[in-house]
Amino acid sequence: MNSSRLPAALDALRRLGSGNDPAGDFARIDRLSRDEGDAGDWFEAAARLVPTAPGLALGVLERGLHHHPNDIALLYLRGNALRLDGQPAAAEAALREVVTRLPTHAEAGISLAYLLREQGRMAAFAEVVIRLWRHLPRSIDGDLRSLTFLVENGRIADAALLLPGVLASPNAGAPVHVLAGTILATLGVPDRARVQFAEAVRKNPDLAEAWWPLASAQRFDSRDDADFRALETAATRADLQPATRIAVAFALAKACDDIGDVEAAVRLLEPANANWRRHHRWDAAGWRRFVDDRLRVRLAAGRAVDAPVVFMVGLPCSGTSLLARRLAADARVRNRGEAPWLATTAARLGDQPSALALADAARLYLAHARQDDAPATVYLDATPMNFRFLDLVAAMLPGVRVIHCRRDPRDVAASLWRRHFPRGGMDFAYDFADIAAMADGHARLLGDARARLALTILDVDYEALVADAAAEIARVRAFIGLYEAGANPSPTAAVLEPIHARSVGRGHRLAAAVSDLALSGGTAH
Repeated sequence: MNSSRLPAALDALRRLGSGNDPAGDFARIDRLSRDEGDAGDWFEAAARLVPTAPGLALGVLERGLHHHPNDIALLYLRGNALRLDGQPAAAEAALREVVTRLPTHAEAGISLAYLLREQGRMAAFAEVVIRLWRHLPRSIDGDLRSLTFLVENGRIADAALLLPGVLASPNAGAPVHVLAGTILATLGVPDRARVQFAEAVRKNPDLAEAWWPLASAQRFDSRDDADFRALETAATRADLQPATRIAVAFALAKACDDIGDVEAAVRLLEPANANWRRHHRWDAAGWRRFVDDRLRVRLAAGRAVDAPVVFMVGLPCSGTSLLARRLAADARVRNRGEAPWLATTAARLGDQPSALALADAARLYLAHARQDDAPATVYLDATPMNFRFLDLVAAMLPGVRVIHCRRDPRDVAASLWRRHFPRGGMDFAYDFADIAAMADGHARLLGDARARLALTILDVDYEALVADAAAEIARVRAFIGLYEAGANPSPTAAVLEPIHARSVGRGHRLAAAVSDLALSGGTAH
């Protein structure tokens, strides 16, 4: 698109009609038709076209830049129009020109970051976010937004680079400390993470999202622990918001369970789960309909590919994260953690995508898996709930390898029921009947995958991993093609948590204390 299409663009503006200032809008169109007007006229006209007709908007912008070649607003809008018009390389060049000329142009920096993320270029994405953070005036909200943007997109190590500057601010609020603790916990330094969570609840005891991470960052040995006492004190406070009181109850229950007081833990967990369910109902019938619909879908698979991706699936709390971290101790393995890519792809494609759409989706998925950091031999997608879309996996990447993590269903139920998931998306975890419904759908989808999908599936039992981690990990490594030991361990290997047996049999231990936990699989009658 170029300025030769300006008449068509102006006609489109006339068809759009007037905005809040009819006389001004039509006067602007008249000025532009005579190739007059200031930079603001060209910007306002193009801005109206960008959302629905970016190609036409480019005609307006190119003519405007002919008259005002150094106008930052026009250059920025041109970058956005190119991005929406499906010209990523030109859009990147345009947006980079803006942030080079004006490093504090937040909108251009954010738009460039989104563009890079869309292409799976996450190292470049992080570089842009960090550069923008360094150039913008510092603020609590700005620090929180930058950290959140990096964390939500899986750039944990990059987010850690910001922590010294962020935490040095005397105005760092409790949410910043929670995010800092989350980053440190993910990087395998729970002691430092605990300090941040403790600071968060000190600054704002009514911040619900801080209490469960505080308890999770440590194993309590005694009620005399300072954090244990803080939890007990918070549990007696009637001035806290209901959501905070629920979070405190879960956290204190975890502490009680740590010291072996299962009965006290259950006395806290039963009302906490009931109170959460009262405000966050899970749609079990909707889940069953979803499973039925997925089982009816028949996607045509393409030709088998030698994709370097391994999917790790299973019910939550079945060991996917633990196993992924162990495998990623080898520098040839890149753990992409729990990512939304597959669920997002499924939502975008619908039930009957064309072969071309599936091929494009596969290319985009692999770009997000590989990204633009150092290449690896194997990329792990450790999103356990991806078992919902194994039919799509088989259609996009026929023959790809899947690790299915399994665990005693009572232990899964107990582990879910005793945890707090304040960010949402896990509302089935607060009721044993709902957990059983989720498990039933999981079993149906896995059974279908084994029976008819072009996938290679390896089952890994949590109990076997705990009993003999070395042997089980060697078996998994062979499955994913790493037959010999890695010569270069990952830098994160030194901070891996030990594998312990405390969680094995948790369902049996809770069964005697929980009023509605049936011995047969953790379901409610």
